[in-house]
Amino acid sequence: MRKERQNTSHHFTVELNDSVAPPTSLSTPQTPFPDDLDPFGSVSAPFPPLSSQFVSDRSLDSTLERQSNRPATANWELDPRDEGRYTIELLTFYRYHIAPRLDLGVGDQFFSVHALFRAKTCNAVCQSVLALSRCQRNLSQGIHRKVDDPGSEQHALQAMRSLANTEEEDKTTVLILLTIREVILTPPGLWSSVLHRNTNLLTFNLQEGQWQMMARLVLAAELTASAPTSRIDLNFIFQCARPVLPGQMLTDKQQLCQALANLARAFTIPGNAPGIEGQRTLLPMATVWQSCWSDCELWYFARNEEMQQIFEVDESEALAARSPSSPPFPIIIFSNVCALLANFSHHLTAIYLLHHKPRLIKPTAESGWSASPAWHAQRLVGMVATFDEAEIFDPLVIAGLIYGTRKLSHPSQLAVVANIMKKAAQTTGLQLQQEIDKIETTYGETLG
Repeated sequence: MRKERQNTSHHFTVELNDSVAPPTSLSTPQTPFPDDLDPFGSVSAPFPPLSSQFVSDRSLDSTLERQSNRPATANWELDPRDEGRYTIELLTFYRYHIAPRLDLGVGDQFFSVHALFRAKTCNAVCQSVLALSRCQRNLSQGIHRKVDDPGSEQHALQAMRSLANTEEEDKTTVLILLTIREVILTPPGLWSSVLHRNTNLLTFNLQEGQWQMMARLVLAAELTASAPTSRIDLNFIFQCARPVLPGQMLTDKQQLCQALANLARAFTIPGNAPGIEGQRTLLPMATVWQSCWSDCELWYFARNEEMQQIFEVDESEALAARSPSSPPFPIIIFSNVCALLANFSHHLTAIYLLHHKPRLIKPTAESGWSASPAWHAQRLVGMVATFDEAEIFDPLVIAGLIYGTRKLSHPSQLAVVANIMKKAAQTTGLQLQQEIDKIETTYGETLG
């Protein structure tokens, strides 16, 4: 009989069920979210106007402009007759196209759908949802603009102006959603700058879903930073993950937290170098590296059954079975997206550790694992290529593909990664053209 999983959500400040309690009596502005919205029916009452009352604070306008590093756009107006249809379209797009990526690996109503519940009573959350939805919908429909459209910018400004009367949990959700919007509008090499402008988010008491989202964003920014002269404080990631121990009985989400924490810990190794701020240790660099490598390997062999692949065809077996059009990567299938993301993070950690390996260390690996960066990179890309669904294109996955591709050189492999990145840009609006150009340039050089 299957053993009941232990609830360990006490690591976080408040349970999700507690966080969806009715709002307090704080005076919050009316939202454009319909009061009588029936998820299985229709809206019978008209929407309040999008220009509903909010707390005016001009200092917040400059805050958002400084955050986005762009001047504020001109006022954007919508025909009142189209407000209801417009709002429903954006909320629907958010729920079915954006929410699965925001809750990647951790399930519905974890962060993104919970934000929709809060949007019914909190104008700041509602406006931030509309800002993100409009931004991503326009970009994913082929409108690859270098600056945001006025409608999304206006929703973002209204969200910031509404923060004065907003509870801390809702305020955190708003800032996370607006940070994600900035990440979408910014090339990966500058994601670190976006996160550095919003490090105050890490001082809040993050709920579990908020922690998952911020952990992935921060790790993605660390991986893609073009010149990491300073690091974002990663302590919030370590505080919410259990140590890796053999024979442990943990839930899928707890093992995902461990995989993310292992990646964060790997980032501390270059932090011992002079001039790098962030996490430092008094232990020798080789000792820290070896400890990280051991934990990385231990996590792989300590995975529970649901975190392991249910089907795998490695390179040697796949070569004979593949057609010329098949991807030149191992075929790896998991029973759930949580397992996919955790194993993706694991292989990414191994690649990072091997890249930053001290000169005199010769890493060892047990049977079924490898100390080859190319082996981990091939499996990392193979997982994403096999999944082939748009919901996988989270910033951390994109950052991992960018980083892991540096260990690949075969033209057929680079071509597959370039196609994955193109699909990610088309379905999410992420600004990936520079990265695609780099991969295709390398691809051309290997052919020539």
